[in-house]
Amino acid sequence: MNFFRLTAAVCALWLSCWGMLSSTAQAADAVLTYSEAMTRAVGVDQNLAALAESRRAEELLAPTQAELPDPALSVGLQNVPLDNFSMTRLPTTMLGVTLSQTVPAPALLRARAQKTEAAATTTGAEQALAAQTLRRTVGEEWLAVYAAEQRIALLQAEQGLYERLSQSAQTAYSAGRAAASDWVGLSVRKAELADQIEAAQGSAAEARARLARWLGAAANRPWPDHLPNALQQAPAGQWMAQPELAVLQGRLAQARAGVNEAKAAFEPEFGVSVGYGINAGSMPNTASVGVSLSLPIFTGARQTPRLAAARAQADAAQLALDDRAAQIHARMQAARAAEASLNTRLSTYDRRILPELGRIAALAQNQFGAGGGDFSAVIQAEQALIAAQQARLDLTIDRARSLLLLNYLLEQFP
Repeated sequence: MNFFRLTAAVCALWLSCWGMLSSTAQAADAVLTYSEAMTRAVGVDQNLAALAESRRAEELLAPTQAELPDPALSVGLQNVPLDNFSMTRLPTTMLGVTLSQTVPAPALLRARAQKTEAAATTTGAEQALAAQTLRRTVGEEWLAVYAAEQRIALLQAEQGLYERLSQSAQTAYSAGRAAASDWVGLSVRKAELADQIEAAQGSAAEARARLARWLGAAANRPWPDHLPNALQQAPAGQWMAQPELAVLQGRLAQARAGVNEAKAAFEPEFGVSVGYGINAGSMPNTASVGVSLSLPIFTGARQTPRLAAARAQADAAQLALDDRAAQIHARMQAARAAEASLNTRLSTYDRRILPELGRIAALAQNQFGAGGGDFSAVIQAEQALIAAQQARLDLTIDRARSLLLLNYLLEQFP
């Protein structure tokens, strides 16, 4: 009985390990999608983590800016005779204890709190902008690998086609139906293709190496054969929500809080003090109360220039925001126009150019196979079809880059 139980336990353990190995192998073979690459990168980026900590620090600091300064406690001896330092000789000798509290203008405290809150908001916007920029960078690298992989597939298909055409060229040359230059031209083109395939493989490897900074070993997983919808369809959204503008809006809020802080400097600062004197002689103990008031009467040399400088900074922040908003709007309009133009061109390739070139290539092959036509015409037709396929791939990648920019501008990344 014990033997059977042991055997069953071993089998169960083996099946469990096999399942874990199988699931690991399947994960390693799964394609690395566009959205997964971005999610992984955002999850491990250290700059985003640093900005999150900075924002947290500023959020913790903001409430403290509206608090009163700490009170001050002072202890001192008064009227001590210097000839014998007696504490009882003079009736005015005493130990004084004073508690004082400075009370800044309420508007000053509010402005300081607003300034720190605006700084926290700005840091949050910088965090969102850094995440958006990171997604765009990862998307560009992902797209670079995709483009290289698709180009390799086209080049390899072209290579296989030329292998078949080379055999046909040799046969046609032997039968006197093809020129030696046809076969030589195909051989030269095959050699060029081998170099182009190696170059595309190198480009893909470089992009994968750059992605490995965030993705690690996942950067070496297979790539999908098709682009995601985010790189095929125009996104919807409002460009006014772009994080770049949110950062500038936060800086403008900081500058405006600085103006309020400079205005509050014109208001006086109060101070309150309470003292208690312990008399060392026969005199009774004493109490004292005092109020102090700052006198900002020389504003032309201090407060007025600071207010003018704060207003200039606020004006500069507003102009920077307006200028960047105009730039982003123009970039969005240009990207939409480029995307529309590329869609039209791709539609033309799909509806007219590729079908027509495919028909011409088939016709040339049929004519040559039937004993008519020229073999060079077959080669030219096939090369024209392949060139059109590569041109369509280039247009597809260009459109994907335009959509990648639109996703960045409209904050529509997955």
